[in-house]
Amino acid sequence: MLSTHLAGQPTEESLAEVAETLRMSPEAVRIALHRLRKRYRQILKSEIAETIGSPEGVDDEIRCLFQALSSGQSSHG
Repeated sequence: MLSTHLAGQPTEESLAEVAETLRMSPEAVRIALHRLRKRYRQILKSEIAETIGSPEGVDDEIRCLFQALSSGQSSHG
């Protein structure tokens, strides 16, 4: 349920829906989402670092990945 909000900023309404579904407060959902994003970032950086072999290129690779993903979403939207 939270994973659908990994990218982008969820609206107050969507956070309220998630909170109600999970029986959590909206603030608890915000905190959980923040922690999930932080962990996702760590895992993503670690995986990319293993594939490119150069720590200096990790941020550039992530930027390219998200650009590719966002351009793919806009063409399907």
